[in-house]
Amino acid sequence: WIIGKGLKLQSEPVLSVLKTEGIQVNDLTDFKAAVEARFNLWAKSKRVDYKGQDNLHALANSGYKTGFLGGDYLVILRVEEGELNVQVIDGQQVQSPIFDDAAHKEAEKKGNTIRNGIEKDSRGRHVAFYVRVEDKGSLFGKFERVAAYGENTGRKMAWMVYFDKHRIDHDRGIGALTSILEKIEKLDRYTEATVGSAEERAKMVLSIEHSADSTGENPLAEKMRIAMGRGTAEETKPDSYSASEQKAKDITRTTSKQVVNLPIGSKLVTPSSSGAEINFPEFWKAVFNCLAAAVDIPPEVALQMYNSNYSASRAAINGWQQLMDVSRDKFASDFYKPIFERWLELEVLKSKVNAPGYLSAIKKKNVFGLEAYAHCRFTGSNMPHIDPLKEVKAIREMLGSEMDGVSLISLEQAAEKLNSGDWLENYKKFTEEQKTIPKPNVTDKSKTGE
Repeated sequence: WIIGKGLKLQSEPVLSVLKTEGIQVNDLTDFKAAVEARFNLWAKSKRVDYKGQDNLHALANSGYKTGFLGGDYLVILRVEEGELNVQVIDGQQVQSPIFDDAAHKEAEKKGNTIRNGIEKDSRGRHVAFYVRVEDKGSLFGKFERVAAYGENTGRKMAWMVYFDKHRIDHDRGIGALTSILEKIEKLDRYTEATVGSAEERAKMVLSIEHSADSTGENPLAEKMRIAMGRGTAEETKPDSYSASEQKAKDITRTTSKQVVNLPIGSKLVTPSSSGAEINFPEFWKAVFNCLAAAVDIPPEVALQMYNSNYSASRAAINGWQQLMDVSRDKFASDFYKPIFERWLELEVLKSKVNAPGYLSAIKKKNVFGLEAYAHCRFTGSNMPHIDPLKEVKAIREMLGSEMDGVSLISLEQAAEKLNSGDWLENYKKFTEEQKTIPKPNVTDKSKTGE
């Protein structure tokens, strides 16, 4: 849900900051439209991927899952033939060089240190990353040094993305499952044990219970001897048993049901389920609720089961929406935005996007001007509504009416909240559709005198 089909770019350049930086721009409507259209189209293309296998949103999903499970991953940007390529590498491949004293000595000459596969300067900034790659004829492979910043431009071209950190000064991240791995393993063992015991009991259809007055006879002994080839059905049985056994056979032939004549003091019983099986749903749900809360997911959302009333289910969805928005904002800042900044710069340099004053800001190293142009946000789909009619009425109230002329949200925000797509595109389609609808033939009543 956090990434879904991919987060959508909403370009929001800060016009007031551009003016304070000496960049005179009156209207950026065309800039925003061009940037959003080109980036969203580029993000859906597989030429984004360094391997040529996935688009940007698929890479984002892979990166988020890797961070969720493993704690961190490395993002590398490469420019080849004027095209920006993105490469996502699992954090487990980022390692300090083994048996390579030259790399450590070279880093020391620059005043840097290498720890956990990351080369840092004296201020703790990441300078380079060491990625372990396969090498033919080598058991340990070889290490590729990836610079964090471009040698000529100084632009960020590689960085680590963390799901979370155990300490603020740690260089490596921790996954979301770190705090609950032991409980997950125990829950799996409990589930396997419960299912296994139920399976074993299912194999025992019936059992014979003998009381203190039982003769100890086995009513199934004859069938066992016949099955083993050590007896026949015509053998003579004790007088006290043969008559009732013959009666049982008659009932079997006439009703097609199995009848077993039991000796005195015995009975056939079915093994009952254990307490573990009976209490399994309550126990499993209680533990699962704790696990879901530990990773900031409401249990109803994690199970996709809404058995409570409307208010409770809506509260769960609203809580998840809030957590999802926070996670999206962090992920967009760590993954999407740095990629967008490099993409925008490349598009302006190729004259594909008209951004007045952008090139001069690059030459002057005007960081505020560049960031003002690259200011944006990334949006995704919201959770489906339990009662769409109530949600639509609420959005209508927030938009206000023609009488008061006051609106709490924009039309674009209203479309986002209702998962209705892009408002401007919807309006354009609506306008075109209205042109194709034939107008009714209305007679001018003034001419007819009516």
